[in-house]
Amino acid sequence: MCTVKAIIFSCPPNEDYLEFRLIFDDGYEKYYKLDQYEIKAFRGENIRDIIEHHAKEYYEHICQPCETLKIIFF
Repeated sequence: MCTVKAIIFSCPPNEDYLEFRLIFDDGYEKYYKLDQYEIKAFRGENIRDIIEHHAKEYYEHICQPCETLKIIFF
């Protein structure tokens, strides 16, 4: 199981962008800021699904596919 901590700084509908940081279980941290066009590219997925997508992308990038992903929101 892969555990990722997510800190959300801003999100729609209050803002026109989604801004968050992911902290991975290996200690790596990555900051994201998606504008409204990048959010729309996910075709109506909710915020959790978008964050999960980016977390899984990281694990694929480091060649460690993660079948079970646990996201802890702060």
